[in-house]
Amino acid sequence: NYQNENEIIQLNKNFNNVIEQFEKQQECQLKDCLEQFIKKEILSENDKWYCPQCKEFQCAIKAIELWRLPKILMIHLKRFTQRSWREKIETLVKCPFEPIDFSEFV
Repeated sequence: NYQNENEIIQLNKNFNNVIEQFEKQQECQLKDCLEQFIKKEILSENDKWYCPQCKEFQCAIKAIELWRLPKILMIHLKRFTQRSWREKIETLVKCPFEPIDFSEFV
């Protein structure tokens, strides 16, 4: 729980810096992409979430959680940044040939 709005804004800046560094890498592992996908995201002043209980917009933390995995998992990697559909992500994603243990993501 984050009480201070300045703390949330700073965490959001840190999150954006990590994403930019990740996008600028020459190569990464598929596992790195999955870690980025499930990483918690701080919703800032510009992305406030509407709380149905207090009926106000709030700074919040958004998270994607995997509860279980299918027998066959298809992964689609995005090719463009969120900033612009023209800005292509050139990072080479290395995928292992052996089975991947996804248990740490569930």
